[in-house]
Amino acid sequence: MKLSRYIFIAIALLTFSTFAYNAHSQSIPFCVCYEDGLGTCNINDAVSDSEGPELVFSCQGPWFRLSKNIKMKPGDSVCPFYTAEVTTFSPYGIWNCTTQTPDLLNLIAAFRFKLTKDDKNIDLIITSDSITANVPSDPMPSFTATANLGDDNKRPKRDRDTFSFNFGPTPGDGVVKVTLEENPESGHAGEEATLILRSGNSNIEVNSGKLPLEITQELPGDGEYKLIVEQHGIPEELRFRGKYFLTVESDSGEIEEIRPSFDVEQ
Repeated sequence: MKLSRYIFIAIALLTFSTFAYNAHSQSIPFCVCYEDGLGTCNINDAVSDSEGPELVFSCQGPWFRLSKNIKMKPGDSVCPFYTAEVTTFSPYGIWNCTTQTPDLLNLIAAFRFKLTKDDKNIDLIITSDSITANVPSDPMPSFTATANLGDDNKRPKRDRDTFSFNFGPTPGDGVVKVTLEENPESGHAGEEATLILRSGNSNIEVNSGKLPLEITQELPGDGEYKLIVEQHGIPEELRFRGKYFLTVESDSGEIEEIRPSFDVEQ
């Protein structure tokens, strides 16, 4: 990762932390239970009365999200052990959870899953040598960003949100599907917007109309790409104004994240 990118992330996190987020912003609880020797595990009411190795459990996700290390014995449960807040720096994407020995020197098990906009909670179950959850493992690489279109008071009639993404340190060419859709859990006005996929200053594809909007393109894996969500050129009575989801899925090459620019509002 380039130094300039670290600087961008540090400045962006500091800047966005000063914004007043919506008081009703979504949060996603993560719970974990250590299954006992009888094969039982109640995520809400477990009692540590079984013998077995003590393990240290933790999870990490997009944008430096990291849970605490939790020491657990068979029968223990912690709910929630972590809460993922939905902000401009989206939690939707790839998460990794691990169990280790108490000295943190030996990895016992690892579980990789994709948190999506449809997930309301995450329940994980660990054993002495495995981790499972109420979501699939080994997901197709994809990330979802969330933001609000039409709430820029300086430009209320021509709001624009800009994001960028690439394919990570070992890129490969592949087909990318980009989807723009409304967040059904929040109110909105209007129904039309414009979605743009861009490389440098050149548009690869533009799709304008009623949400949801999709763009599917085969892209070189070594490129840096921009996604633009905007209201330009759409009659005022039809402009979409409200919260939306922007999802990027790739069939080849792992996307690192969708990075918001400074014109993105929560």
